[in-house]
Amino acid sequence: MPLEGWKMKEAVQRYARVVNVVVPGRQEILNIIARLATESAPADARILDLGCGMGDVSAAILDLNPGVSLVMMDYSEEMLRLCQERFTGCSNIQIVSRDLHKGLGEELLASRFDIVVSCFALHHLEFSRRVPLYHEIYQILTETGLFINGDMFKGNSPCLDQWEFDNLIGWMVERLKESQLDPEATFPEATFNKIKQAQMENSQLMGDKPLSIWDMYQDMKEAGFKYVDCLWKVQNLAVLAACKS
Repeated sequence: MPLEGWKMKEAVQRYARVVNVVVPGRQEILNIIARLATESAPADARILDLGCGMGDVSAAILDLNPGVSLVMMDYSEEMLRLCQERFTGCSNIQIVSRDLHKGLGEELLASRFDIVVSCFALHHLEFSRRVPLYHEIYQILTETGLFINGDMFKGNSPCLDQWEFDNLIGWMVERLKESQLDPEATFPEATFNKIKQAQMENSQLMGDKPLSIWDMYQDMKEAGFKYVDCLWKVQNLAVLAACKS
């Protein structure tokens, strides 16, 4: 089943515990998305956060502009529970449960948004569902709206993709050794081979299906976006943005 791993409460809790340690440039990615979302939209913008997870992107946006209206969507019940706790009492936030493989749904398709954001979520989608989803995003955006996606990508060539993945694992080894996390609580041992194996197993469990930034560029163009840019990239992570006109 797609995204089956995200139904597991333990997997979500583990992700929350280690994500800021083992994801290179994560805070910078959140900052880029939040800044672009708030600086390129009206003060009272309507923003849709797809695959919102624990709500880190939405929280970063609210820190910069508390006046926006946010719809947060995710598939994982545990992620949505964490969001409900985190944003209790926020009247400008709506939290929605939905599997993006089924599209945005009639209610959202009848709405309009100034910005659509996503972070570390869309690489879980089946390949056949990506262009249809991007087209739906295109439909709900205002004419001056932006679609901003920070995500995991693979190298365009098998050789470079393998080099980039091994480079990431080496970086993770050092980060785990430097961090206050107990490696036994996150990975079997903080060694290159053990972490590489654990990362590959976790990627399969969580349904990771990354493509290259060039693939996403082509998919966004096919969906109707006139302009697509890569704003930032480090290792196997990047931020892309697309606009209608």
